[in-house]
Amino acid sequence: MRRWLVVALAVLVTGCGGGVAGTAVPAPTGGLDSVLLSDVELDELVHTSGFHSDPDGKEFTDELAKGTRPPGCVHTVDVADRNIYEHAGPTAVLTRTSESPSGSVDQSVVVVRSVKEAQGIVDMSKLSWDVCAGFSVTTGGSAPATWRLEPVEFADGIPTQRATRSDRVGEQCQHAMGVAVATVVEAMVCGPGVTNEAFTVMAKMARNADRT
Repeated sequence: MRRWLVVALAVLVTGCGGGVAGTAVPAPTGGLDSVLLSDVELDELVHTSGFHSDPDGKEFTDELAKGTRPPGCVHTVDVADRNIYEHAGPTAVLTRTSESPSGSVDQSVVVVRSVKEAQGIVDMSKLSWDVCAGFSVTTGGSAPATWRLEPVEFADGIPTQRATRSDRVGEQCQHAMGVAVATVVEAMVCGPGVTNEAFTVMAKMARNADRT
């Protein structure tokens, strides 16, 4: 039954129409970048030091195009994956990847057509993350790895999911997603002993979005 649901989710992911073909619409100047957390903030929230961020990205990620499988679970292993957002009519996206000697943080903020559309993204993700729990998700691209997804957990109604990766022995990742106005904010934190750090990062991003 669960395998059938993963197949059904794959049909949904690959069959949604339009909205993000090509490059996403750039984020408004002085807007979405204020939602994402700085290296100093990450040092404080993740209780480590030495975070350094790459230049922000203005395009969606696309795990399906990289060869990640199964198709219905591709958006569990990255933030701002186009395959879960495209039917919601996104108008802007901004992503940030930060690395430290002991881990990494990926953040994203995506503006969609309405609060209803934003909540729909989170509701769909709650379902698909839960269905994909227990499955091995194999990522493609330049750094292939196998992710083993754990059951979805909730903190203040926010879905979070932990995973282990074959290419990062001794580390764990946590993925969190939430709604702030007509935006969806996501965080993925990976490192030794990660427990609820992605939720903490995402909650701070949501507060920033509410003020934007």
